[in-house]
Amino acid sequence: MLESNFMRTFWKLAMSVPGLRLFRNNVGQAWIGRSRRNSDGTVTIDAPRAFHAGLCAGSADLIGIAPMEIKKEHVGLKVGVFVAVETKNTKGLTEEQDAFLRFIHSSGGVAIVATTEGDIDKLLTWQPGRPLDPDIARLAPRKGRKSGDFPRS
Repeated sequence: MLESNFMRTFWKLAMSVPGLRLFRNNVGQAWIGRSRRNSDGTVTIDAPRAFHAGLCAGSADLIGIAPMEIKKEHVGLKVGVFVAVETKNTKGLTEEQDAFLRFIHSSGGVAIVATTEGDIDKLLTWQPGRPLDPDIARLAPRKGRKSGDFPRS
C-alpha cells in the first residue's frame, strides 16, 4: 500500500476515536506570484516568491488534539497540551479561525488571539479549565454558522 493511501486509511480510522481530531499537515514548498498561461499550455509565474506550507520541516503528516482526563495516576507526569495562537491586527477572525480556536479550547488546549505583544501574558498565565479568551468572542465573525462548529476534516 502506498504511504499516502495508508495515511488516509489511518486518518479515517483515527477519526473514530472519541474526542480525537486530526488534521492533514502537508509540508512543502511551492512558488506563487502572478501567473499567466502560455499558448503552449505552460504557465509562467511573474515575480515568483516561495510559499512554504505545513508546520515545519519534519512535522508529522497528521496533527491534532485528543482530550485527556487527568486522574490520580497522572499526578507528577508531564502532559503535552496543544497550543494555537492566532495573531491579528485590526481584522476579525474568519469563521474557520473562530471554529478552530473554539475547538482547541473545548478540547482542553490553549487557544488565544494575540493582538498586541502584551498578549504573551495569556500564554504565561494559562491554566487548564480557563474560560475562553475573550478576544476570540470579540473578534468572532458576526454572521454565518454557529460559532464553534468545526468540520471533521
